[in-house]
Amino acid sequence: MARQLPNSFTRYQLSEEEQLKGQILTTENAHFIQNLISDAAESKLAMKFDPNNPLHFAQQEAELTGQIGVLKALLDFSLSAQATLRNSQE
Repeated sequence: MARQLPNSFTRYQLSEEEQLKGQILTTENAHFIQNLISDAAESKLAMKFDPNNPLHFAQQEAELTGQIGVLKALLDFSLSAQATLRNSQE
C-alpha cells in the first residue's frame, strides 16, 4: 500500500504494481488530456510576436511547450503501462 514519505512536497512510496497501475489513465482522462494538448497547441499556433516585448512571447511559448510536453508524457506513461500489464498477463 502506498505510504506517504516525509518531504517538503507530497511524495509516496509505491510498489512496482502500484506505480504501474497509477500511470494508467481512464479513457475519459486520456481524452481530456488530449483536449488540453490540443488547446495548448492551438494557443501556441495563434501566438503573435510582439517586437516590443519579445521576452513575453518567449515566456508564453516556453510555458505552452512545457504544458504540451508534460501532458504528452502522461499519455505516454499510460500507454506504456498498459502495454507492460498486457505483456505480463500473456
